[in-house]
Amino acid sequence: MRTILRFLFVGVVIAALFAGSAGRAAPPLPQDEVLLTGRFDFSNPSIPVFSHVSSSIKANFRGTGISAMFSSVSGTSYLYVVIDGKADPSVRRLIKVDRRRPESFVLVEGLPAGDHQVEVVKENQYDTKVAFHGFAVTGGALLPKPARPSLSLEFYGDSNPAGHSAFDVYDKGAVIDNGGYFTYPGIVARLLNAEYHNISMGGVGITDKAWRNLIRFYNLIHMNDPPSDGNLWNFSDYTPAAVIINVGSNDVLAGAPGADVKEGWKRFIVRDLRSHYPRAHIVLVESY
Repeated sequence: MRTILRFLFVGVVIAALFAGSAGRAAPPLPQDEVLLTGRFDFSNPSIPVFSHVSSSIKANFRGTGISAMFSSVSGTSYLYVVIDGKADPSVRRLIKVDRRRPESFVLVEGLPAGDHQVEVVKENQYDTKVAFHGFAVTGGALLPKPARPSLSLEFYGDSNPAGHSAFDVYDKGAVIDNGGYFTYPGIVARLLNAEYHNISMGGVGITDKAWRNLIRFYNLIHMNDPPSDGNLWNFSDYTPAAVIINVGSNDVLAGAPGADVKEGWKRFIVRDLRSHYPRAHIVLVESY
């Protein structure tokens, strides 16, 4: 019950703050019919690569089934498939992407002929990369892509918003048990009919006492790769109406003085985020 109340609290706070979403420039898409949400690498415009948890690929189609082609750029990734907006955490429709060569995955088949929607969401965290090669519809074709929501949110944080062990009550940390769809960023965004970016990393903090300092990674397309011109996120591509930050627990656990944590928050918000988002509402949350 406390978890549900936390989702509702964050959603209510954001809804109360936002008075209209900020504008954004959409990056080029591999297909006009595909809606990509999250930080995607368009080094090859026809084959976008993504690594952040909760990255989403969504399309409308007319037919009886749909397949998608993915390849692993690094590591093993798990992608969650949602058909016609029906998601059930007790029945996870997952595909495992672990081969470097492009592989076709049947996402759904045997649907009634007609119009449908598919969404594919990255479940595990930042340290694996996936390339998307496109959709193939059975008995039909892709339709115009879904409308992009008018409200945009961005989440930064540690293992809590990153969905660490979301599907394991024993918190053992297996990659397959991470959750990118049923995290509180995802739940809050869907309650508000918003799109969202989830820039979260398990173990991260806001000081150098933590395993990693978010300040050194928040501006990257791929947080497991070193900073480079090709790996820096263009903040003009996405301007959220509200930014939600959930970080600090790992600093406290590592023994960081309270003054250092406060200074880290101040530096991240005032120096970094405000330089990119001067008008966004900023919400500080904590969960454990």
